[in-house]
Parts: sequence; structure tokens; C-alpha cells
Amino acid sequence: MTMEDRNYLFEEKEYLINVTMNKHRRLIRACRMEDDDVYQELSIRLLEAMDEYDPAICPNMDAYLMLRLRYRLLNMKACSKLTGIPGAPKKGFSLLSLDAKNAAGLAMQVPVYDEQSNVLWLEQEIDSLPSVQRRTVSRLLSGKRVPCNNKALIAARRRIKERVEFAGQLQYA
Repeated sequence: MTMEDRNYLFEEKEYLINVTMNKHRRLIRACRMEDDDVYQELSIRLLEAMDEYDPAICPNMDAYLMLRLRYRLLNMKACSKLTGIPGAPKKGFSLLSLDAKNAAGLAMQVPVYDEQSNVLWLEQEIDSLPSVQRRTVSRLLSGKRVPCNNKALIAARRRIKERVEFAGQLQYA
């Protein structure tokens, strides 16, 4: 399929994105997903689905495309409903808010201000973890699956969170 043919076909089938979004409007609102983000994700999925379409498998192209768009929307829902972040991983994903208040009622913050220093601070904290916790965090950061109830991971998160709170207390002292 040439680029012109694909663009023409996309313009012809673009209404399917709006149909899918309108059909699942409540879901999009309940998951706090932005309409523009959803539209963009579904546009990309529509282009991919048009490239993957095989008339031998499904003779009705509109039905095939609608199904692919719905699957993509439902896949986006699984993570964003819990976190409000579209495209977040389905499992083993949690948020640590640095805007949370510490025991004194002050906002917790890392004591450094530029991005590069924050990364270095976090790398140093990970390096200072006990070996089991450090290996578990390394596995998680390298993209391997680590259950969210893993004891070493829980302990590492707790220790880093305590260090962030301690650093925040030093900053305000």
C-alpha cells in the first residue's frame, strides 16, 4: 500500500475513532484520560491496524478496525484508571508522590534542584541499598517483572521514601 493510498484510507476510516470514543465516553471520563491523548493513541492504532489488515482473516474491514480500536482503548484503561497516567504498565507500577506531606506537615522534596542532580542522588541511594534490595530494584528498572508485594522491593521503596523525607526535613531545618 502506498503512502497516498494509506492516507486516503485513513481519512476515509477516521470516523471510526470518533465512533469508538463516543461509544466509550463514560469509560474515558471515569479513567481521567484526556480526549486528545485518546484520539492520538487511537489514530496511531488505526494506522497500524490498516497495515496489519488481512481480508482473508476478516472480510469486513470496518469491523476489524473497530475491534482493534476498542482493544487499544481498553488496554489504555487498565493503567490510567489506577494512576491517571495513560500508558502506565499494567502490573508492578506504583506512584511515590514527593508532594506528600511529611510528619511536620511540610512538602517532601529532594534537596537538590536540577534534574541531573536528582538522578545522581537517586542512583546513589539505590547503590547504598542492601544487595538483595539493590538487585530487585535493578531488575525492576531494567524492565523485568517484579511482583509489587516483593519484600525486597517494598523495603527498598520504604528506605528511599524515608531518605526523601529525611532530606526534606534537612532542607527545612
